[in-house]
Amino acid sequence: MHAQRGKYESDRRLQDDRNRRRLRCPNAAKDLAAFSTQFGLPAANFQTVYASGKKPGYDAGWEFEESLDVQWSHAMAPGAQIVLVEAASSSFTDLMTAEDMASKWSMRPAAAR
Repeated sequence: MHAQRGKYESDRRLQDDRNRRRLRCPNAAKDLAAFSTQFGLPAANFQTVYASGKKPGYDAGWEFEESLDVQWSHAMAPGAQIVLVEAASSSFTDLMTAEDMASKWSMRPAAAR
């Protein structure tokens, strides 16, 4: 009985991983444009930066939260430059690397961004 349960759980996790990979198509920019149109906001000054230097290959399930954060940042400060810094993964090290990049990004002169 335990072997069957273990097999089922691993099959379910594999399917969950496949579904997440399919979702790994960040829509933050498209969602932001739709949000701006819906609420009569000006076009956003938005950019995505990858902390590792390349687009992460896996969605840790945070895409929806990221989109909401970006949208409401724009609603509160429609003239601000919004930079979404994406970590390579949800590991502590990768998250801290992204946090470090975001803090350094905000200190750069506007012309260097």
